[in-house]
Amino acid sequence: MTEPNDPPDFSYAIPSFLGFLERAASATDPRQFSFDLIGASDELMLLFKPGRSFQFSEGQRQIIRRLANRAFGAGRPLELAGCGVDVLNRGLRGMVGLGDALTLPEDKRDGPSQRQRELAFMRAVKRLRHALYAAQIAIDEERAGADVELPPLGDLRQLAGPTATVLPFRLETREAIERREARRANDAIVLWKRATDCFQAAHALDDPATPYAAGLRLLSEGLAAGFALPMHDRITIGIAMLSAQWVLHRVFVPTYLPEPTFTVVRTRTNPILDVLETEAAERAQWHPDWVAGLCADLERQANVIANAAHDRAYERAELMVHQLIAQQAG
Repeated sequence: MTEPNDPPDFSYAIPSFLGFLERAASATDPRQFSFDLIGASDELMLLFKPGRSFQFSEGQRQIIRRLANRAFGAGRPLELAGCGVDVLNRGLRGMVGLGDALTLPEDKRDGPSQRQRELAFMRAVKRLRHALYAAQIAIDEERAGADVELPPLGDLRQLAGPTATVLPFRLETREAIERREARRANDAIVLWKRATDCFQAAHALDDPATPYAAGLRLLSEGLAAGFALPMHDRITIGIAMLSAQWVLHRVFVPTYLPEPTFTVVRTRTNPILDVLETEAAERAQWHPDWVAGLCADLERQANVIANAAHDRAYERAELMVHQLIAQQAG
């Protein structure tokens, strides 16, 4: 039978700077590590309050250096969300620097240069404290299973156009990133399926322009969201688009849509599939304004097709009214 692991024997009590730092150096749980290191930073800041005089011994100075090095080794593999290795490294070095300052006699701590060094160390420690506190919130959210989204700041359609997104109310923990990527992959599958259905619906409806325009807007939505178009979906959507264009030409050109205008729409919308199929490494180099311009152009071409459908519906309604008037008059 395996014996339970006894808790480590600590040399320093808490609450104290050395006590919390010692426990952080031995912690293996991310939340416990952040809790102990926050406690260490708070206790260390208390030693610099005006009117308080405290001095570490040379032995304590060496212990602080050793514990800070162990704490960095314990915290580095934990990969705390929002608390990078550089922040952890600079914060612990700031603690070492403040420990060195508290080892000096009072008369050697006076002077603007020494005070400036202490303030720089304090800023590094405070930054680490804020990062650790944010990491604690992320850990609590992750363990609670919360996945709450913040509401948008106004109407996103008016504020940011096709590139608008809702900000997630959480820091990027590894689990949150995996869930977000899984949701994005599923959203992309659903969106490409909807776009395919729209283009294919043009064959079965009396009005092929409305589903075709809806399909173009879905492609614009996928481009704005950064979804990649797999090869098999690209082939399916491409065939459906070409077939829908043939139906559009038969029904709307040239009665409701001039031939040159339809040619422009077809020329400007067909390359979108090549853009959506681009690799992620190349997409990362695209300027956001360029992507927004492509989305806006797709929306414009979709509006051209949708307007043709509106013209056709209006003309049919007008013809029906004339026929009713003629019947009533006869």
